[in-house]
Amino acid sequence: MSALLDATEEINKILVNSAEVGDSMPTVLDKLSRVKVHGVVFPRIMLVELIGEFAEKVSKHSEPDMQSSFDTAQRKWSDTLN
Repeated sequence: MSALLDATEEINKILVNSAEVGDSMPTVLDKLSRVKVHGVVFPRIMLVELIGEFAEKVSKHSEPDMQSSFDTAQRKWSDTLN
């Protein structure tokens, strides 16, 4: 079980570092393909999904969505003042 946790940590480090240096998707995929658990490489489709999930989290937290911010402010304004 610890091998999976170690792989998770290594994958996260690769994703964070790749985001910082601006690696392309194929480069990130190649780096992740070197991570093994008990000598077995993760399937590429799983690695692609992990990259997508990481990118989604980063984009959601990096800058606020203008429409969402507007909708929230409008709802609070209406609830409070009307």
